[in-house]
Amino acid sequence: MSTRPDIGYITQYLSQSNKNPLQCDWNAAKRVLRYLNGTKDLGIVFRRDSNVTHGKHDPMMPWGYCNANYAEDSHNRKSTSGYVCMFTGGTISWKSKKQASVLLSTTEAEYYALGIACQEAVWMKQFCQEILMPLNNSIHIYSDNTGMIALSDNPVFHNQLKHIDIQWHFVRDLICSKTIHTSHIPRTQNSVDFLTKALSRPEHERCIELLGME
Repeated sequence: MSTRPDIGYITQYLSQSNKNPLQCDWNAAKRVLRYLNGTKDLGIVFRRDSNVTHGKHDPMMPWGYCNANYAEDSHNRKSTSGYVCMFTGGTISWKSKKQASVLLSTTEAEYYALGIACQEAVWMKQFCQEILMPLNNSIHIYSDNTGMIALSDNPVFHNQLKHIDIQWHFVRDLICSKTIHTSHIPRTQNSVDFLTKALSRPEHERCIELLGME
């Protein structure tokens, strides 16, 4: 798991059934094992000359992606958040996690996903400072949700976020201090899809490639 972000979603999904697994959970777990057996040579590759930075920042700066699958759980309608952090073309951290509360829109779910990605970005910046590699520029976080980008960039939308006020102020403070910078990318360039939902094989392989796995 520590070197296989490609099974991040199914791992957190199956972990929800640890106490009372069903036959379908056991079947899914066996499929994961077969997948791992067939991809034993798959790993994360780092390249100094990586060009997977969307042309917007220094390739030697970390960057991240975030995404959410709105109301994915059919039982309690909670959404799933995911993020990855990249450096020199390879993945250095990631998370797939069910959100703690039910949200009212896709944009809110994406905003919560941005919040946990921002927490990781802050930790990364502090860690780099400790190892005498200070990050002087903003860490770019990319999302394919235009509504979330608008909410994070424009204080005019504050009234729409009164019920998630702490999350709002946390993200806004990071943007105003230029610790992070949010940018929009097309869905086809967002590598976090397979941390928030089950994908078809072509889509899964697309995300693997974007994450710098070979």
